[in-house]
Amino acid sequence: MLRLLGSLELDARSFLLGLVSGLLLFWLLSKFRPLLADGIAALRRRVQAARREMMAGVEARWAGEIIRLAQGWHLAAPLFSLEEILIPPRLLAPPAAVEPGLPEPNRDISEQVLPYLPDWPELAAVYRYPTITLAEALSGGAHLALTGRPGSGKSVTLAHLALLVARKDPQAGDLAGHTPFLLHAADLPLPRDTDNLLDPLVRALQHYASSLTASRLPRFVESTLAHGQALLLLDGLDELPGEQVEVVVQYLGEVLQQYPQVRCAAAGSARCLDGLTALGFIPVAVAAWTREQQRSLVLRWGELWAKYIETPPVDPAVITGWLVNDPILLPPLDLTLKVWGAFAGDLPGPAGRDGLQAWVRRLCCAQQADDQTEARRTKLQALALQSVLARRPVFTRREAEQGLIQASGSTAEEPTRAQDPAVEAESQTLETSQELTPSQRELRTLVESGLLVKRSGGRLSFAHPVLAGFLAGEALGALHTAPAEAVEALFAQAEWSGKDLGLMYMPPEMLPQHCMQKLLAGVDQDPLQAGLFSAARWLPEAPENAPWKAPVMRRLAACLQDETLPEGTRARALAALAGSRSSGGDLLLRRSLNGGSDVLRRLALLGCGALQDSQAVEGAVRVLGEPGVLLRQAACLALAAIGNKPALEAVASALLHGDDELKRAAAQALANHPEEGHPALIEGSTLEDVLVRRAVITGLQRLGEPWAVEQLKKIQLEDEQWLVKNAADQALEEMDKANPRIPRPLPALENTPWVIQWAGEKGIGVVPGRPAYNLVCSAAKEGSRTQRLAAMRYLALHGEEDAAGLLLDVYRQERGELSEAALQALWILSGRGFNLSPN
Repeated sequence: MLRLLGSLELDARSFLLGLVSGLLLFWLLSKFRPLLADGIAALRRRVQAARREMMAGVEARWAGEIIRLAQGWHLAAPLFSLEEILIPPRLLAPPAAVEPGLPEPNRDISEQVLPYLPDWPELAAVYRYPTITLAEALSGGAHLALTGRPGSGKSVTLAHLALLVARKDPQAGDLAGHTPFLLHAADLPLPRDTDNLLDPLVRALQHYASSLTASRLPRFVESTLAHGQALLLLDGLDELPGEQVEVVVQYLGEVLQQYPQVRCAAAGSARCLDGLTALGFIPVAVAAWTREQQRSLVLRWGELWAKYIETPPVDPAVITGWLVNDPILLPPLDLTLKVWGAFAGDLPGPAGRDGLQAWVRRLCCAQQADDQTEARRTKLQALALQSVLARRPVFTRREAEQGLIQASGSTAEEPTRAQDPAVEAESQTLETSQELTPSQRELRTLVESGLLVKRSGGRLSFAHPVLAGFLAGEALGALHTAPAEAVEALFAQAEWSGKDLGLMYMPPEMLPQHCMQKLLAGVDQDPLQAGLFSAARWLPEAPENAPWKAPVMRRLAACLQDETLPEGTRARALAALAGSRSSGGDLLLRRSLNGGSDVLRRLALLGCGALQDSQAVEGAVRVLGEPGVLLRQAACLALAAIGNKPALEAVASALLHGDDELKRAAAQALANHPEEGHPALIEGSTLEDVLVRRAVITGLQRLGEPWAVEQLKKIQLEDEQWLVKNAADQALEEMDKANPRIPRPLPALENTPWVIQWAGEKGIGVVPGRPAYNLVCSAAKEGSRTQRLAAMRYLALHGEEDAAGLLLDVYRQERGELSEAALQALWILSGRGFNLSPN
């Protein structure tokens, strides 16, 4: 190295020139470095602004796509947009959580007399159980699993929220700044065949998007999820059998783990919650429609029908009077189809299935002559039965073609151009080609008529699971070969909506006696009486002479009268009896008013009110003079629900002349009757009797509507009596508080105050994991009342294998509130797949 340096010759001039150049370059860099940094930052900002502008453009286009999609996300989309016909959906508010060490929330009068029945929400609708919107329910931060029978309005609930969020409507609350992604579970191409986690989600969303928007979705979806601005609204999970639900839930868990800030609501089944609760989902039932909401739909439909379609064949007032006078509250699907058939003039009868009959016939006749309608219907029935028996609610075009070929009686397979699955996925080929086979033409016509809908990847499904179940049930009745084997094969399936609907709509005489005996066997040992209440859901569609109907009705009556059962089980039996459309139920309830325990009489009162039984008015009025608080509350609510002149006069008399407790019950009951009760409350707020005015405040507070709030503020300012002013002030203050019924995610056990307190009482610390879980189990057995209630709430959502036995012990050994809480927890555990059979 030294020899190398020694051989170098340095020219003084070159050295000096290099030195000066280096110093000059250094000075220039130091001088212009801030400008260079500013230039780079400006360039970066311009790039980011361009990206934001591009994303904003995609976001705007996607908002338009979602609005268009949601407007057609309902059964009557061929006639009206969703907003034109919408009855704003609501959820049945879960009971307010009891937190040890904190004041217990007030309970509504309906909550005091009627247990929480998420699987039988019809009674809750009659008595105006507390409800919340989906936006309110999501404001607590928990993911939600919307539960309810097929046709209860879960899809419309999700679509309505998608509309609000896409338009940044204030009704969406804190979700207004999010981007909604509305999709059907059947459109997710699962299992995932790529390493890209979001690929199934993007491909499902591209199924709904225009080609311009679809190409931009991959980056847009990833960016929205990464920034915590995504609202995922997943429909159709309740339509899939359990094995397919498991695949979707597994994928959903992967997405939520990678993007934990995503907000999510899914239409699920109360029978298949396993996996969802582990992801933080809380089951919340969709509320049934009230009588006023049903009346609103009928009136709105009549206006739109006359405006857009034609003059109804019968006076709209006659149609409306016939439809709204039915005391049985119909699910949204049933009522929609019944109203549609009534205004179209093709409704064959008043039964629930008659609306379905008219709908299917209308769509089958849409594009062909009447003499071909039955042939098409027969093919549809065979395709539906094939789908249900195979537990494949979503099927390929090839499978659908084969089903149609077999239904037509052909033994040879028709040639088809879509033998290759890759070719089969190209749906446009089959839709535009002129060289179609008969089965392909038939399939295309079924899609165009709306009986079948296209899914991603070229797959198909029936337009609604109730449609598939109805057609499958008809197919069972039309079978000439081995019908009993088909029924038994369906009966032996694991629970899912296809099985339940197929059995409900098949001819009642086809159900083998031993199958019904098997369904009802062991219900005395089952805390949920699952078999009995499954059969009870079939009662409204079964004729009086159905061989199994009388035994089921007797079982329900015995369940209602069994004093050893929790109120929740007996109230479910009441709801089933009231909704059965069977003769003798009203007589049983009237007789129960005159004898038996207070619980039985209270439930009988509520049943008479639900049936609007005018012959029960006299017995309910007698109860108003008895001392029991809950009995008198139930009598007031029942009389307001019956709603005839003698019943309402009795409630008004209780408001004017009863003791203070009865006055409050009467005022709160009048809040349930818009036509007569609401004016009575306004008038009562001006009467001289101070106690009447104070009682009226409880009725106005219960309503919570804008006009009722204004009336409370008026009383607060203008009433001269301190007692009344103070009551109005307290009511307004209570209404301003956060709703305690909003579902909220449960914190980690080591961060839960009551668990820490319980551990302190035991003289130990809270160690995360199994030790903390064992603390919860011990609290469920040995804690105070509030600690046991809180522990059972946790075990319902996150309990492990030992939770079922522990809760069964509480259910069997306790009475009253603890037994009811154990029953509700067991109901959720059953949906999570736990075995509740006795040891």
